[in-house]
Amino acid sequence: GSDQWRIEKRDLTTDALIAGFGTAGAVTNNPSAGTDIPFAITIDASRIYVVGVDWSSGDYQWHIEKRNSTTGALIAAFGTAGVVTNNPTGSYDYAFGITADASGIYVAGYDDIGAGRWRIEKRDLTTGALIAAFGTTGVVTSNQSTGFDYAQAITADASGIYVAGVDYSPFNYQWRIEKRDLTTGALICFVTNNPTAYDDRAFAITSDASGIYVAGLDNIPGNDEWLIEKYDLCGGPLPIELLYFNAIPENNRLVRCEWSTATEINNDYFAIERSKEGSTFWQIGTVQGAGNSSITKNYIFYDHEPY
Repeated sequence: GSDQWRIEKRDLTTDALIAGFGTAGAVTNNPSAGTDIPFAITIDASRIYVVGVDWSSGDYQWHIEKRNSTTGALIAAFGTAGVVTNNPTGSYDYAFGITADASGIYVAGYDDIGAGRWRIEKRDLTTGALIAAFGTTGVVTSNQSTGFDYAQAITADASGIYVAGVDYSPFNYQWRIEKRDLTTGALICFVTNNPTAYDDRAFAITSDASGIYVAGLDNIPGNDEWLIEKYDLCGGPLPIELLYFNAIPENNRLVRCEWSTATEINNDYFAIERSKEGSTFWQIGTVQGAGNSSITKNYIFYDHEPY
């Protein structure tokens, strides 16, 4: 009578449903009388983790389940009877991606603070509780633009977690891929990509020893097409050698940002960001780079609306 979750287990060779999983190979779940949607799934050892949304709170809230990979049964020790829900804003909050490693479960999506912002959580594998050392009490948020920004997918390897989604910084959606620290959630590096002047969206991410693969869409032919990219994210040296960066208040109303580079290699531009508390940053402007340079280059940027 309303959309419900459905999880299937199928034979690797024949694609046939495996009868021991749930009822005849499928598990269904309808936690609310509204629309309930699972968006992503991951597995470790004998357990599967599924993430999505339910309407139980009267608006969309995060919904995470832990199930036995053989039977599909919920594992009771996780959250409340196998389920963790989270409605951080009391409005429309979506969880889109999930992955896990030996230290925890990582969930990516957005919450509806402001115009909508990235939200990444790290939770205990056994209990589902937030792990306090990650970000601020288990949560990292990021609001790259004044528009609607959301994290769509997440994966992890031994060196970090990788998150793919979109931000509205160029006043249309562009791809954004971040690498963050496994333990603290701190941003290590990121890349953005706006191949068209229209909405370009990154929806999925995975990795292996040779790189990071991201899939989504762009609007290059005038209608949406598939786009698949491979990145060496943070794998090489930065395109600049930075000598210093200083931010200096002026006249009690401006902040003068000054920096110098010793060298630049294929450096397109600098993105200037600011933060109130040192963990969530907003981009406030860009400054053109020198491209290629082997001499000292000096740069100035003014923040006209500082905190």
